[in-house]
Amino acid sequence: MLRAGNAGSNTAEDHKTVIDRALAQIPGEHVEALEILVRSDSAGATHGLVDYCRDADLRFSVGYDLSEQVRAEILKTPVDAWGPAVNPDASARGNGEIVEITDRLDLSAWPSGCRVIVRRERPHPGAQLSFTDHDGYRFQAILTDQPGENIAQIECCHRQHAHVENRIRDDKDTGLAKFPFKTSP
Repeated sequence: MLRAGNAGSNTAEDHKTVIDRALAQIPGEHVEALEILVRSDSAGATHGLVDYCRDADLRFSVGYDLSEQVRAEILKTPVDAWGPAVNPDASARGNGEIVEITDRLDLSAWPSGCRVIVRRERPHPGAQLSFTDHDGYRFQAILTDQPGENIAQIECCHRQHAHVENRIRDDKDTGLAKFPFKTSP
């Protein structure tokens, strides 16, 4: 789907359109039996998208802002509260730990059942730290409504969304953005 060059980006309406078009590709007789998870980076952490998912009976997992409150709660987390992050094959990930901080945040503005899971990891060699990094760790938070005790698996499932972002970046690096697109008169 190509959009006009002046189209807005990262709006809930854009996300809803993509979701609707993706769902339209699933045969109707199968849609009801599937549990569908909508994953997005922090651009999807809007009430418009999250409420849309909830109304459509879709699960969601979106990047969550590292606000001052979230950062403060992360930094209060005891060392022994962090557990290992996992790879898709459920093996322990060499660089990454996770913790849930839902009980320490005010999530009353979000739909019931929302939770916040945080991953910390050491940046790869040569990466620059940012102001949200602390003590050599980089932090990422997700807002999700996925149930279950295995937060490592929930976080791993969300992290796999990065493959989409990597493919977009690779396509742009190979000149996809430079193709001569023309519209019909």
